Amino acid sequence: MAALTVDGANLLPQTIAESAIAILSERLPSSGAAGERLTGLPWLADWVSTDLLPPLRAAGIAPDYKPVRAILFDKTANGNWALGWHQDRTVAVKRKVTADGYGPWSRKRGILHVERPSP
Repeated sequence: MAALTVDGANLLPQTIAESAIAILSERLPSSGAAGERLTGLPWLADWVSTDLLPPLRAAGIAPDYKPVRAILFDKTANGNWALGWHQDRTVAVKRKVTADGYGPWSRKRGILHVERPSP
């Protein structure tokens, strides 16, 4: 988990069971948009608690870490796009509060976002 602390990101290949991924494949909506923010799906919080977080915790993710956003990238053989390596550094927030190191502020599909300070 040192990479997470130092870089703010970590790759955990094959952490989530195929059966958990199958649930997502069956239940997630697809609008055909390149990236769709997933909101208003009551079952998704249960899936995160039962299928996503336990294997991440077992892989060493700190118990106080929690997901703040879910985005569906619906890439298929017929609907694919290139995207260079990048790290999403913004988090969705309820309201704007001034705090050292946080900024710039933006709105994405009407939701307020801010970039956190570098680790």
